[in-house]
Amino acid sequence: MHLDDAAENFSYFIKVELGLSNNTAEAYLSDIAAFIRYAENIGCQNCNDITINMIEGYIAHRTLGASRHAPVAPTNDDKTDEKIGHRSAHRQLISLRRWLDFLVDEGEMDVNVAKLIELPKFAQKNPVYLTEAEVEALIKAPNVETPLGLRDRAMIETIYATGMRVSELINIKFVDIDFERACIIAHGKGSKDRLIPTGEVALKWIEHYVQFARKNLSKKHPKNKTDAKEPVFITSRGGAMTRQAFWKIIKKYALIAQIKRPSNSCSDTLTSPRHKSTRTSPANASNASSTSTILALVEMTSFSMP
Repeated sequence: MHLDDAAENFSYFIKVELGLSNNTAEAYLSDIAAFIRYAENIGCQNCNDITINMIEGYIAHRTLGASRHAPVAPTNDDKTDEKIGHRSAHRQLISLRRWLDFLVDEGEMDVNVAKLIELPKFAQKNPVYLTEAEVEALIKAPNVETPLGLRDRAMIETIYATGMRVSELINIKFVDIDFERACIIAHGKGSKDRLIPTGEVALKWIEHYVQFARKNLSKKHPKNKTDAKEPVFITSRGGAMTRQAFWKIIKKYALIAQIKRPSNSCSDTLTSPRHKSTRTSPANASNASSTSTILALVEMTSFSMP
């Protein structure tokens, strides 16, 4: 089977049969597409021609820029030639393993050669937390006298109050917010929904944003059930907020708040702090979780200032 056909079949499998989220599926497919471009550049067209040396050569090409396993020439592709760290190499090999597992199950390959390669090892890093003063500075950094600033304050307050993932934040619809019960329905991984208690402060900021700012960003308003399914947080052009846009927003306010922190990987700065945060009492549970999430956001997007 041709490599492109093998990738297309895998795409259908993970999206339709496994029901993976779009973000997870696209992460797998992006890694596989980069490998295919490399493989085609050295003359590999079919999945049966994939070898251990080829995969090792690809990982070496991405991490070191040179390979002793296979001839390497520039692919003239920024994505494939871009150098990556050991964590990214680890993820790429995991993606290839899962893809080749699928091809073995489909009878297109006899053995998953990617499983014969040892996963790259990397040192575990401990998350670095901000002080309460730094968190407060970040929350108050947006200029709430402007529509965009009011929107940004509402988003940051919501993250602070709930500890939800960024992907959940940007997918909040009007119909998901229950002001009377003070909670928000978050649409999480694997199409799983959960009801999250939300602080009064965050809900008030959302109300202020919707009442005084959102109408200036978009002409669409939740006037009926159909409109109620529109995203709450939108961009300056009226489109739905994206994760990339949100990271840029956080990075901007980290600079305004003069927060200097080294950047870490997504898993260190988002997943670990949220699930390992210390909860001193039931009353403080929400704040402990949400504080670690907002610290994680800044740590992920901030960098050492010159």
